[in-house]
Amino acid sequence: MAKLPKSTISRNDSRRSCETTELNRCRLLREEDRARNEYPSLYYPELYILRGGYKDFYPEYMELCDPQSYCPMRHQDYREELLKFRTKSKSWAGDRKRRDQIARLMKL
Repeated sequence: MAKLPKSTISRNDSRRSCETTELNRCRLLREEDRARNEYPSLYYPELYILRGGYKDFYPEYMELCDPQSYCPMRHQDYREELLKFRTKSKSWAGDRKRRDQIARLMKL
């Protein structure tokens, strides 16, 4: 099976978060990881959901973070990038739904 692309994040200690993290995002990442790797192997064996998000985690545990700086998700310098990503993510969600429907039909 295909492996997930290498990342600068340690595969044994991955923390995926943003200020709007939901449990569903963690589940979706786990599903994708399971789909791409043969059981019981995982590219991201540990996933964490941070209560209050990275925004609340960073001030208390700054020494554990790399880089040791924090920029809010809605920072004015990144407004244009956020709007661009939101537009793309809506189209990606539609593509995923279509792929899932096709996969179900193929099983019939």
